[in-house]
Amino acid sequence: SQCSTFTQTMKFCDMLDNLSDIVEKDPKFAKTYMMEKRYALNLMVSGDQELRKDLIGLTESYVNLI
Repeated sequence: SQCSTFTQTMKFCDMLDNLSDIVEKDPKFAKTYMMEKRYALNLMVSGDQELRKDLIGLTESYVNLI
């Protein structure tokens, strides 16, 4: 993605905040959401790498549980 590092980092924060809400409030949609976010994270390589790494781990863990 061609967003700035700051923009991608903010998006990572937003994703992280949304993950638990999605799982709790809409578990049927959660797997689709996680797969979409995992795909997006593969394209978003400019943001904070620790946040990105954490998000990749969380999305992969969730998808593998289902």
